[in-house]
Amino acid sequence: MFELEMFPARDGDCLVVTWGDATSPKRMLIDGGRESAWAELKKTYKDLPEPQRTFELLVVTHIDADHIAGVLKMLADPNRPLKFKEVWFNAYHHLVEGDWETFGPGQGETLSDLLKARHDVWNSRFGGKAVVIEGETLPRRTIEGLEITLVSPTRAKLQALAPEWKAWLRSEGLDREQTTTEEPPAIPVIPEGYEVFGPQLNVNALAAVPEREDTTAPNGTSIAFIATFGGKRVLLAADAHPGVLESSIRSLPEDERKFDLVKISHHGSKANLTRSLLDVFQCDRFAISTDGSRHEHPDPEAIARLLTSVPGRKYLYFNYRHDEAAVWDDEDIKTDFNYECAFPADGSMGRLKITI
Repeated sequence: MFELEMFPARDGDCLVVTWGDATSPKRMLIDGGRESAWAELKKTYKDLPEPQRTFELLVVTHIDADHIAGVLKMLADPNRPLKFKEVWFNAYHHLVEGDWETFGPGQGETLSDLLKARHDVWNSRFGGKAVVIEGETLPRRTIEGLEITLVSPTRAKLQALAPEWKAWLRSEGLDREQTTTEEPPAIPVIPEGYEVFGPQLNVNALAAVPEREDTTAPNGTSIAFIATFGGKRVLLAADAHPGVLESSIRSLPEDERKFDLVKISHHGSKANLTRSLLDVFQCDRFAISTDGSRHEHPDPEAIARLLTSVPGRKYLYFNYRHDEAAVWDDEDIKTDFNYECAFPADGSMGRLKITI
């Protein structure tokens, strides 16, 4: 088996990759979404046998609250049923090429404080140093039969965040001197059968809107990778910058540029999905994790670029049915641009499992 499950992370990511024998599968957790995502994760796995509650890997891709807040909530839970054999996360001392022994006050946040006590599992497959691309060869690691090929970040992207680290933690509510993060206001999801009123989207016009790539330093530090198992490949793009993803994928042999699923970067932001990135790989299935709150993702320009750039039949997987997602579930547009949409079943908004 090889599956990706999106959990209700609100406007963020909380992803579980499951692989191996269905009777004793292996798992990794990628990010924890907003704080509220932990309740669903806990409920899902708390009654499983301990080996199935012991994940091979926890990846915290970067320091945005919509990716990290749920991890902090989980690790603070005294009754946490989940355990992790390894953790990948780039903290401040990784940005400046230090090590955990040089970690000092003012350089980190709560997650760094927690991980300092377990430095033996922190980025252990990278010798405790940064999870980063150094040079022209993409790092590869194999965990219980799952091959991981790192495609972001580069050293330059890590260094770009260092001057902004402390200010960004404060802006995201993640400074350890603060008590808690604040989730954006809840927005209503749209029930099945809802029709988005108004004029039909002009997909070609949206696709032609000039591109402006993401340059935000935290997103640039995203740990993004390709996971390969049983001949299947999934690109898990976090919030990575499109230029970095494109350069990394372009460096791969042609047969490694074919994916069975892509988890789109930055929840379908128009600044993170460019035509040139879409042109460098082959895939017809795309997962989008967001409830549309805060930044109203996915941007229509991003979806329009995808629909007009990718040939053949396409499949879009949304883990919430909200305005920005439901507008694409239009029969005329689906017919014109040859694609299908998948949403969670009634009563399970935010959670969608995809077989890779």
